[in-house]
Amino acid sequence: MATTSRRHRKRKLKADIIQALGDGQNTIEAGAGRNAIALGSGNVAVESSGDDTVSVGGGQATIDASGASSSLVFGGSGDLLFVGGSNGATIYGGSGSTTYYGGMSATPTQTSEPEAQALTVKYGDDDDDDRGRGGHDDKGGHGRDHDKGHGPGKDHGHDKGHDHDKDPWHGKGGHDDDDHGGTGGGSSGPKQIVHGGTGGDNYLFAGDGAATLFGGGDGDQLFTYGGYSQTLIGSAGSSTLSGAFGWGNNTFVSGKGDDSIVGGTGKDLFVGGRGNDTVFATDGSRDTFEFIRGQAGGTELVQNIFDASDVKIKLTNYAANEEQKALASQTTDGSSVTIALSDGTQVTFENITQLSSKNFV
Repeated sequence: MATTSRRHRKRKLKADIIQALGDGQNTIEAGAGRNAIALGSGNVAVESSGDDTVSVGGGQATIDASGASSSLVFGGSGDLLFVGGSNGATIYGGSGSTTYYGGMSATPTQTSEPEAQALTVKYGDDDDDDRGRGGHDDKGGHGRDHDKGHGPGKDHGHDKGHDHDKDPWHGKGGHDDDDHGGTGGGSSGPKQIVHGGTGGDNYLFAGDGAATLFGGGDGDQLFTYGGYSQTLIGSAGSSTLSGAFGWGNNTFVSGKGDDSIVGGTGKDLFVGGRGNDTVFATDGSRDTFEFIRGQAGGTELVQNIFDASDVKIKLTNYAANEEQKALASQTTDGSSVTIALSDGTQVTFENITQLSSKNFV
C-alpha cells in the first residue's frame, strides 16, 4: 500500500520595523509579529496586534493594544493614550501625560478573598517576559536590562522624572507583608507595569490582573480594579490613589506630594509618604498603616475608622523604642488622636481618642 506523507511548514511571523518620524497624521496597523515602531512629531494612531515595542516621539500617540500579545511602550514629549488588551503591558511615560486603560478579561473578575490571597506573590519575583528589552525588574529596579536589575544610584530608565535614585520602592528587594500578600499583584492574569509621564495629569486605570501603577507628575489619578492584589504609587506631585473599583488586597504608597487616597474592600496596606495625605479607609478594620523611616516624614489624616481596636500601625526601620515614643507623644482634641514619630511624621486618626500598644503590629 502506498503511503502519502505531508510536510507541515510552521509559519514564521514577520518582524517589522516601522518608522513614522514626520509631523503628519498617520495610522499604523502593525502585523502579528514582533514589531518595532518609532514615532515622530506627528499625531499617530497605532493598532497593535503582535509583540510590539513602541517609542513615542513629540506628537500625540494613541495605541490600541486590545488585540496585542505583548506591549512595551516608551513615552516621548507628546501625550500618550494606551488601551490595553488581555495580555497586560509595560509602559514608561515620557515628559507628556499618559492615559492608560488596562484590559479586561472576557468574564469580569469575581475573585473571592481566599482566591485573591492564593493569587498573590511577593513584590520581588523576577519576570523575564521583557527578554531584556527594558520594562520592569520585579526586584524593584527598572531600566533596559531586565535580568540584572538596577538599584539606587543607577538610573537607567527612560523617564528622568521618576527620581529612581532616591525612591525606596525602586532597586530594592521590595516590600513583603504576608497579611497583604506582598505588593506585586496576582501571579495569574496579565501583568501591568505602568509609569505616568512627568507632565502630570496622568490617568491610569488598571485592568484585570497584577498591576503596579506609578504616578509621574502633579494631578495624577490612579485606580485599582478587580480582585487581584495591585499597587498604586504616588509621585512627587499631588495624586489621587483610589481602590474604589478593587476588592483585592491592595497597596497604596504615598509620594512626596499631597495625596488623597481611598481604600478598597480588601486587606489594604497604606504606606505613608512625605506630603500631607488624607486616607479614607473604606474597610478600616482590615487595613494596616505602615510608616518607613526614610520614606515617611509628612502628615497623614486617616478617616472612616470608628473603633480604636481596628487601628493597625506598622513601623519599619525605626528604633526599637519608637512605639513607646509614639504613644507618649499622642494628643487628643476629644474627637481625634495624633501621634508623632521621630522623623517628623504625624498621624491623625479621626473619631479615635486614644491608642495603645495593641494598635502596633
